[in-house]
Amino acid sequence: MWHGILVNVAFDKEFLDVLNVIGRKEDGDWIIIKIELPDQGIGKAAKGIQDNMKDGFYSHLYSEDGKLIIIFKNRMFDASADRSTWKRAVDYGKSIGVPEEQLDFFPCRFKDEEY
Repeated sequence: MWHGILVNVAFDKEFLDVLNVIGRKEDGDWIIIKIELPDQGIGKAAKGIQDNMKDGFYSHLYSEDGKLIIIFKNRMFDASADRSTWKRAVDYGKSIGVPEEQLDFFPCRFKDEEY
């Protein structure tokens, strides 16, 4: 099983309506959406998120065993819950204008979820 974190303003509402939403949290003007995805077809699901994402944003998916997929409109990175594996994704995010403080990929483990 995988969970994912998406921000509402990065997608059209129609796309968000077809996802298996398991949590929502307001953060200023944004709504942070937690989704659940099955193991089977996770690559296809990640590509679907990427294809529907607006430029300048990212989303991330994480598995219970610590795998992490970081998704930007034009790039995808495999990483883990270990922050030392995030450098390439953080550098890329900064290069497209995402503020560094937003590139924390949290939560990235089921046990760290807050909602």
